[in-house]
Amino acid sequence: MDLSAHSEANFKSFGGASVIDESALSPSCWCAKGILFDEPRGECESFEIFETPVGVLAVFRWLISIDQKEWDVILKNDISVFDDICDNSPWSLIDMRRPCFV
Repeated sequence: MDLSAHSEANFKSFGGASVIDESALSPSCWCAKGILFDEPRGECESFEIFETPVGVLAVFRWLISIDQKEWDVILKNDISVFDDICDNSPWSLIDMRRPCFV
């Protein structure tokens, strides 16, 4: 529900990264309960916008769980600062069991 509401409120501004603060609706087994909406990471740019055979455009976004400290870094700085932190971690950003990068 939080994801749907956020998408509806922010759809036109989805040019880059967007974040949702920690949510009580996140699965209890997740350490990181915030969400980062971001461009497809590790994919070619042509994957971001997909045109269906009937001409409908679909914009793909990755939904990545983030910790409160990671959320703060993104909001107070820029997604590129968070990207630099991620690049220096031995963990994968998409690993649900990963520790907080900050």
